[in-house]
Amino acid sequence: MSIQQDVAQAIANDPGVVMLLGAPDRGKTSWCLRLANELVRMGRRVALVDADIGQSDLGPPATMAMSHVGQELAAWQELRPQASFFVGTTSPPGAEGWCVAGVTRMVQAARKGSDVVLVDTTGLVSGPHGRHLKGAKLEALLPRHVVAVEQQHELAVLLKGWPVPPERVWRVPSPRGMKRRDALLRRELRQAAFKRYWHSAEARRLQVKGLGRWRTRWGSGTPLSARERETYQERYREELVYAEENDQGIWAVTKAVHKPRRTPGVFWAQGSSFCNLLVAVVGEDPDAITVGTLEEVNWDTGEVALFSPPFDDLTGLIFGFMRVDRSGRELGRLRPEDI
Repeated sequence: MSIQQDVAQAIANDPGVVMLLGAPDRGKTSWCLRLANELVRMGRRVALVDADIGQSDLGPPATMAMSHVGQELAAWQELRPQASFFVGTTSPPGAEGWCVAGVTRMVQAARKGSDVVLVDTTGLVSGPHGRHLKGAKLEALLPRHVVAVEQQHELAVLLKGWPVPPERVWRVPSPRGMKRRDALLRRELRQAAFKRYWHSAEARRLQVKGLGRWRTRWGSGTPLSARERETYQERYREELVYAEENDQGIWAVTKAVHKPRRTPGVFWAQGSSFCNLLVAVVGEDPDAITVGTLEEVNWDTGEVALFSPPFDDLTGLIFGFMRVDRSGRELGRLRPEDI
């Protein structure tokens, strides 16, 4: 048997969650697909989890998704997401908590009705960010097997010290013909993916008052009156378009772009950060999301212009940490504290 068949047989004999690890362009996604097809042929019920937020195959960039596999596949794109999670950025650093929460949620959904859950991950495996993120995912998921896709044993350090017995770690070679993709090409691929996802998108205006707003300070306090804003404008010499007071202090949104500043009791944000901000529309089902971009915010009325595909119901918005225009062009990343 081939190594592919050997690994699939070992997984079929001892099924559960299987986590794939590897640096960028090593072939994790290809190995996921190959193993899924082998396991389907063996009669196993298989689910795929796409946790690669930078180069997503099941959903748009900045999301994770899962789907059950009913038959052999030629490509991931033959599947449709059955559950999704919005991370809100295409790069894990700064969003590690949401990355772990997302893959945990998707694996929980995938385990319903499946024997084997194959988890494809990002290529962030080096440096402190990579080690801590992959370690947190390993501890959260406690996978039955780990498939390490390598070229020259570059995952040796990463694989030590985590709760996976060596006999359940399968070190496999990178498929032949894998080509390296530089940062520019990856960005172009994400832009194309956003454009495909937004092919049926349309602009609409929404009133956010009364809606849930998550991962932002907006809506966490009581709006200040125009006179109260003037007081803070004079004190800090900043033109404010909006401000709220909550138990932690004042959240102040400035009109001008300024350098980050520290002021005790004041949390600063820039109005421009919310222009073309990536968001997710959430309805009654938290695992069914629609991704869009905020094109405009009217701070006086609480109305926003949203560009997104159609959605059935709306209970709230999840705010992301990157700006993307309707063409899919990335305009910059933000820190969670900027929102």
